[in-house]
Amino acid sequence: MPGHKTIFISSWLIALVLSAISALAAEQQDNAGNETPPGVSSDDGNADALEPEIILVTATKAEKDAQAVSISLSAFPEQQLRDARVFGMNDVALITPNFHFYSVGSRRAALFFIRGVGSSGPNQPAVGVFVDDVYQQTGFSDFDLSDVERIEVLRGPQSTLYGRNTASGAINVITKKPTSRWEARIGYGPSSFDSHRAELYAGGPLIADKLSLSIAGCFFNRGGYSENDFLQTDADHVKQYAGRITLRYNPTDKLAFGFSTRGGWDRDGGYPLVSLNEHRLHPYHVNYNTQARHQRDLLSYTLKTTYSTDSYTLQSISNYTDWSNAEDYDRDFMPLDLFNVEERNRLDSVSQEFRLSSKNDSQPFQWLAGVYGFAGLGNDYQRNHYGQDAGMFGAPPGMVEHSPLDKNTYGAAIFGQATYSAFEHLEVTAGLRYDYEKQTMAGQVYRVLGNDVYGETVEVDKQKTLNAITPEMSFAWNWTRDLKTYARLARGFRSGGFNSPEGSNPAAYDPEFVWNYELGLKSCYWDKKLTVNLTLFQMDIHNQQLI
Repeated sequence: MPGHKTIFISSWLIALVLSAISALAAEQQDNAGNETPPGVSSDDGNADALEPEIILVTATKAEKDAQAVSISLSAFPEQQLRDARVFGMNDVALITPNFHFYSVGSRRAALFFIRGVGSSGPNQPAVGVFVDDVYQQTGFSDFDLSDVERIEVLRGPQSTLYGRNTASGAINVITKKPTSRWEARIGYGPSSFDSHRAELYAGGPLIADKLSLSIAGCFFNRGGYSENDFLQTDADHVKQYAGRITLRYNPTDKLAFGFSTRGGWDRDGGYPLVSLNEHRLHPYHVNYNTQARHQRDLLSYTLKTTYSTDSYTLQSISNYTDWSNAEDYDRDFMPLDLFNVEERNRLDSVSQEFRLSSKNDSQPFQWLAGVYGFAGLGNDYQRNHYGQDAGMFGAPPGMVEHSPLDKNTYGAAIFGQATYSAFEHLEVTAGLRYDYEKQTMAGQVYRVLGNDVYGETVEVDKQKTLNAITPEMSFAWNWTRDLKTYARLARGFRSGGFNSPEGSNPAAYDPEFVWNYELGLKSCYWDKKLTVNLTLFQMDIHNQQLI
C-alpha cells in the first residue's frame, strides 16, 4: 500500500524537523548562559544546560536505555504523557509512528495495528497489550491510561519474549508505583461534547523503606459525537470509571513484593455506523431503531515477587482477571425493525510466569529464561432477534436465534534469550520460545419462533491445539555511544480460533505466522538533543487472518 508507506515516512520527517527545531532552541539557550530557567536550580549561580532525559525501558524484560535496545520502539515517560494529554490508546496512536488504533462501538472490538497488521474484530489480535508484564485479553486491552509511569510501543514481532498474539508488535504499559515520599494530585477538566474528566492520585510510604501504598482513580464522561435521528438520542456517549490500588513491600534488600488491583467500569453507547454516502450527506448522524449500549466490568489482581542477588534476579508474576461484557446493537443500522443483537460475554483468566535473568550488566554475557502458563474460562451468549420487518428479507418475523457457548483456552510456554558483547562494539542476541495452546468450544445454536424450536439445533463441540516455535536473532554494532546499527530477524504469531456461529456450526481458523526482516539505525546528536531512528523492514505473513 504506497499511501500507507508515504504516511509512515512523513510522520518520521515531521518528528525529525520538530526535534531539530527543539534542539536548536535549546542550543541557543545554552549559549546565552546568563539565566537560570524557571524551576531549575543552579548551585554556582550560572545557567546549567538542561540534561536530556534518558528513557529507560523494559522492552527486553530488563531495564535498558531505549536507544541501546535493538528493537524499533517508541517510549513515553509519565511527564511526556501528561503534557500530551494522553488518556487512552487513541491518544497514544496520535504520537506514535506506524501505530494505529480504532475503537467504535465496543471496547471489546478495539482494533490495534502496527506496521499495517492488526485485527478487524473481537478475534485474536496481532498486537499484544501488557500491563505490568500481564497480557491483556482482547476484551480489556482498551482502558484508561491516567495512572501510568511509562508506555512502550514495540514494532515488529515480539513473540520470543512476549508470546502469543504479538505478531506485529506489543504495547507495554507500566503503571505508576508509590515512591519513598508522599505525593498527591487532583485534576479536573471540562471539554467539548459535554465532556468531564476527573482524576486523583495519592501515594507514599507507610513504613519507611519497607511498605508503600498508592491509590488512583478517574472518571470520564462524554456526550456522543453522533446523533441518532430516529431515536433523538446520542449514539456514542461514553461513561468510564477506573481505579487502582498498589502496595509495595520490601522486607529485605533482596526480596520485594508488589501487589496491585485494577478495576474498570464502562457504560457506553456504541456503533455510530452508516453508509459512506449517508455520512457524506449527514456527517455525525445515524438513523436506526435500537439504542446501542456497551457495558464492561473488570477486576484484575496482580502479584509480582522479585528476589535479587549480585548475579541473578528471579521474578514471579501472578494474575487473576474477572471480566464481563454486555452489548446490544442494531445489526442492520437502519430504521427498519430487521435484526437486533444482544451479546453477553464473561471470562475468568489466570496466568503465571517465572523469569530468571542475569544481574551484572558489566559482564559480556547476559541471559534470561522463563516459563509461562495461563488458562481462560469463558462463555459467550448471543441472541439474534429478527424484527417485524425481517420478512422482507425472507426471515420469519419474531424469530430469535440463540448461541450459548463455553469457550476455554489453556496454554504454556518456555523461552530464553541471551546477548553476548564482543570487541567493545558488537552485540549478538539470540532467543527461542516454544508455545503450546489448546482451545475448546462447546454449546448449541438453535432458533425459537414463539414457544417452539424453529429448525434444526446445531450441537457445537470443537477443540483446536497449537504448537509454535518463535526464534529471534539480532546483530548490533555500536559505532559510538550515540550511534548504533542493527539487523534483526524474528518470527511472531497470533493464535487461531473459531468463527462466530451465525446460525451454523462455527468453522475453525489456523494461527497466523509472520517472519520479520529488519535493518535499523539509532543515533543521537547535539548532546542527545536530537534523536534520529530509522528502520527498514519486510514482513512475510502466512495464513493471514483477515477478520
